[in-house]
Amino acid sequence: MAAFTFNPQDFVNPTPRGKNGLSSFAAYYQRLLYRDLYPSNIWSPLDTWYDKQYYGKVDRLQNTVLIDPNALKAIKSANTSNLLAANFVVDAFEEFAAHMRNAKLVGVCVSTGNSQMLDMKAQRAYEDPKAIYAGFLNTVFGSFDTKTPRYTDKIVDFPSFVTEFTRHLKMISGYVPITLTNYLLTGAISGFSSGLTISIDTAPFDDDEYKYESFVKDPNYTFYVRSAKRFGLIVNKNAPWLLTADLFSEAAIKQFSAYGAEEYPLDEYNFFPVFYNATYLFDMPILKQYIVNSYQSYIERNAYYEKRIVSESCGTSKVRETRRAPLPVSNSSDDLLSDKKMVDLYLSLRSIEASVPVKVTKKLKTELNSIYHVRPNPNLTGVENVARYINLIYRDYIYSFGYPALNINIFKNLDNQIRTGKISTAGSIAQQLY
Repeated sequence: MAAFTFNPQDFVNPTPRGKNGLSSFAAYYQRLLYRDLYPSNIWSPLDTWYDKQYYGKVDRLQNTVLIDPNALKAIKSANTSNLLAANFVVDAFEEFAAHMRNAKLVGVCVSTGNSQMLDMKAQRAYEDPKAIYAGFLNTVFGSFDTKTPRYTDKIVDFPSFVTEFTRHLKMISGYVPITLTNYLLTGAISGFSSGLTISIDTAPFDDDEYKYESFVKDPNYTFYVRSAKRFGLIVNKNAPWLLTADLFSEAAIKQFSAYGAEEYPLDEYNFFPVFYNATYLFDMPILKQYIVNSYQSYIERNAYYEKRIVSESCGTSKVRETRRAPLPVSNSSDDLLSDKKMVDLYLSLRSIEASVPVKVTKKLKTELNSIYHVRPNPNLTGVENVARYINLIYRDYIYSFGYPALNINIFKNLDNQIRTGKISTAGSIAQQLY
């Protein structure tokens, strides 16, 4: 780790210089210095590092959510034409950007201040979390393919592959989440996935000196923060160039209520059902197709298995090489994997991911079977009703950001990974967020 040298000026006119790579003590001191030097006489900023890590990732009922693609809108004041964000966030940003430009023209702002605040251009915005999740699932399959002996006779067809592969998925889920619902709550998915955040800078998030010198100390910073609030946006304390919807301020409600029907006015209680979709509805379909696709990839890479044949007459043996069975002619995921198998797998994964907070009993499985056939919510399929019920059980057990870094290195030696700070049993987290 890098050493950090203090000089007398650091104590007379301190400037936070925290960044990744410092020693533990230096990092602690520098991060603390930035926190203490941050002005306390302006609106409280959004802190997604230490306080509201799940902002925009869970709704008020603590369901993990994804923004509806139909709610996304292109940002005109951007350096590139393909930047998107939630429609009401884009409206607020455009109005705020025009306000800052006018403030400079009439002399309300110091014209020599940070130009990124005075003439705001979006540099980064919505990022599709499903694309990141798909890459993660590819890595999981890669770990299975590497770990499994190429010519094993334990995998001869699709059913035997399902047995071995789902066993691997359950093992992995004890270290990193397999379901979309829980993967979205890890640090691998940034706040940009919510569609609520727009960045006006591309600076590294760990550079405290840049944050302080270029933004916090800027003569227009207080005006910038207060003006953002007027338009329903809030500045991020640990990255002041991030502007996020200030849910559920009066200004933000005014912005998103413009997208509601006259007979169906929008407010903080129906905001998420209108703009977002609960991820538990996607979990099983994604996993089902993933297993089918994984088998197809597996037999393309490993076409044959070997089986030793022993002669009963002379006691000798020989190895026979046999081609693994292709997917059945009807390779639809619905035909290959029954609803019951997928429900059992989903229940196991959600339970393991939450460190088995409740016992999976025969009574619970009987209840799930009844829910599947009765369909308490007629607008949902049997499987979706079951997914909803399973989610009700486990949604209070969500991941903290103490999770290990989600990269390929975690698959090199899973048995030796130490997992700490995993579960936050917090029924009040949503209330704290919003």
